[in-house]
Amino acid sequence: MLEFLDRKIELISENDGLTHDQTVDILAAIAKTPLWRGIKAVPDTFRVEKGIALEVDITDSAKENLARIEAGLQVMDAPPDGVSGFEVYCKDADGKIALIELRSGTLSDTAFGNLVSRVADVREVLGKHFRIIVLANDFTPAFVKAASQIPSLKLKKFSIKTDIKTKDVS
Repeated sequence: MLEFLDRKIELISENDGLTHDQTVDILAAIAKTPLWRGIKAVPDTFRVEKGIALEVDITDSAKENLARIEAGLQVMDAPPDGVSGFEVYCKDADGKIALIELRSGTLSDTAFGNLVSRVADVREVLGKHFRIIVLANDFTPAFVKAASQIPSLKLKKFSIKTDIKTKDVS
């Protein structure tokens, strides 16, 4: 298990220009801190206005609104070889792979460990030539602070507006 974690730390360090010890210190600080106060609000909120209820609908809506997520994103025909589990696979305006992770609800510091592991898994396959955009309804300050230490991550909030229309049929 320690060998596995050490490899994950090594991959994060390599991509983000940090030493192994710096990465360990950052992750240790994150793990010990329940909530960090004074974090600025997460920028780049976009709103999708569509009456939807299912996860597949949310994913489809994100694909239909890529320009609202980030200018220049284009859906890829197929996921990169060896990469799976993301809702949307894109290339950005510079041709770099952008993987979109879509989560409903609020992401807290407990979800950060899972995300770091996924970043490291993708890095093993794609090297430094990718980034991940995480779309969620909200993020705790601890999650935002932790994610700010990994430059290949970008956080964006989303909200869904649903509208119920009725029509008398009898």
